[in-house]
Amino acid sequence: MDIKIPYNPHNFQKLVHDDSTRFRIIAAGRRFGKTILALNELIKQAIFHPNKRSWYLAPTYRQAETIAWRSPDHSVFHFVPQELIENKSEVELTIKLKNGHLIEFKGADKEDRLRGVGLTFCVLDEYGYMRPNVWHEIIKPMLAIEQSRALFIGTPNPSNMHFYDLFKLGQNDVDPEYKSWLFYSSQNPYFLNSEIEQIKRTTPLDIFKREYEADFSVSQGLIYDNFKMSVNSILTYVPLEDDFIVCSIDPGLRNPTAALWCAWDSEGVGRVFHEYYVTDRLSTDNANAILEETKKLGIKVAYYVIDRASMRRDERSGLTVFKDYQKAGMNHLFPAPNDSDSVKNGINAVKTLFHVDPKLNMPKLYITRNCGNCLNEIQHYSWYQYKWDIYKNPKEEPRKLHDHCMDALRNMVLTQPWTKKNLGSFVLTKDYGY
Repeated sequence: MDIKIPYNPHNFQKLVHDDSTRFRIIAAGRRFGKTILALNELIKQAIFHPNKRSWYLAPTYRQAETIAWRSPDHSVFHFVPQELIENKSEVELTIKLKNGHLIEFKGADKEDRLRGVGLTFCVLDEYGYMRPNVWHEIIKPMLAIEQSRALFIGTPNPSNMHFYDLFKLGQNDVDPEYKSWLFYSSQNPYFLNSEIEQIKRTTPLDIFKREYEADFSVSQGLIYDNFKMSVNSILTYVPLEDDFIVCSIDPGLRNPTAALWCAWDSEGVGRVFHEYYVTDRLSTDNANAILEETKKLGIKVAYYVIDRASMRRDERSGLTVFKDYQKAGMNHLFPAPNDSDSVKNGINAVKTLFHVDPKLNMPKLYITRNCGNCLNEIQHYSWYQYKWDIYKNPKEEPRKLHDHCMDALRNMVLTQPWTKKNLGSFVLTKDYGY
């Protein structure tokens, strides 16, 4: 029987089809053609393995239906020859071929429905958005009896790195059962270069590299993934007489108390030049120590900003950390902004300052090398890894780990100290609730 499938793979898709490695992993940018590749590989395996079973597995059942079953662009029915189909179920999302092979479309979110059968082939689409145990504990054992094969496809997930861990197994012969490829969107010859260039011009660089170049280096959940030591850190800085200096404090007791001193120049460029980072001290001791540090530095601080949590009253004493700092003699002390979007807005503002400003040809925020705790936190500060609800778009929140200097930095930037420089006197606007 002469079977014709309406699919003409481009050269990079053919590389994968022609490879005989048992477990193949494709990290590819959007519109590379990875779903079309996967569906046609699924059909090929079904044709050559009569009376067997194969799966197309997506992070959710609804995604399997939307992406592979009903998609107007690349539904499985665009490619599977009708003369090979014995029957199909719109309810169960199954296709039974005349050779007895059963193709099923599943969602990894319903783990209890995934166990108990043997498979001859499985496509795992967007594996980075599934629980890692779906592969190791459920799917891989189902392939073991017949030494069956699997194909992983997806783009890097910024919050979970098990797809990257699997990808690395397929690089440089780390594990002979795995082989991996990284493809750019631009390697699809049917994706117009002019469209790619337009997307690149209008998309933040880190997002473009992740979504269209499958770049794992910007996908490890780091919040300040645009920070570069070679660009945003400097050896040292001595404040100039005209600099506008702000100190931001994130108070703690069992957690560290962190304080950052930053000098802002007339161009609105900030340089964090000193830090305080101490654990297990009372608030009054920290306040006195921070004031003493300011005195040693021989500088005049325009204002201090402190995390708004410092205003919470102790239930037993009725006192606040904020009042302790005031009583220590810290003048011009203000609580940090704290509206529903202050964390997100503060992070976005800091990221913007780390970018190279096109007018100045330099970033607007630097950290000196002596601020080791701040530099360490910047390079580890990451998004919270939600319990597999990532595909449901939960609210993004930073992990409460390596974040004390980061809270101080964000709170400082939210007060926009560069706008206060030329006011002639110390003023904070009502916009921030002062």
